[in-house]
Amino acid sequence: MHRIIGGCIVLVISGVFVITSTGAPIMPSSDLKDQVRSLDRIKKLRVRLAPLSSDMVALKVDADELVGIQRRAILEAGFEIVSEVQAAEPDPAVPRLTIEITGVGDDRVADAIACTIALTIEQQATIQRLGKTLYLPTFTRHATALVPKVEIRTTLRQATSYLVDQFVNWSQLATTAK
Repeated sequence: MHRIIGGCIVLVISGVFVITSTGAPIMPSSDLKDQVRSLDRIKKLRVRLAPLSSDMVALKVDADELVGIQRRAILEAGFEIVSEVQAAEPDPAVPRLTIEITGVGDDRVADAIACTIALTIEQQATIQRLGKTLYLPTFTRHATALVPKVEIRTTLRQATSYLVDQFVNWSQLATTAK
């Protein structure tokens, strides 16, 4: 009986060690992909929802609710959200997080819609070959699904939250990389 309890304790302690040792990895920044490294030290963001596709509008997707949920998550993660006007004065280099939601219906599958949700971070980047600084997408994540129309609101909330969580996690990893 004591061996079983002892074995369980060892397994629990081992599990806690594995969880804590993998929960906050510190990686050399050279091991990160360039698009992840581009997130290093982002503290301020502009947040924008691209206009919804006509199929999403027809399903009465509440864009304000979606953006509100994601803005709260971004603020809770420690980012400051600024308006377009604030971003232009005094520093036009504030990155912009854009969420784009598109959906396409098909008469052959009348009760479902195919949707893609994209999260993009756009920021100033220098293109050496051109000798110019441009405003470009530097980080992008996508989620795609075929969703029953009655579940579209829930699915969009979950997918956009997942993509924002990915951005937050990758941003934190980029900032803590040595």
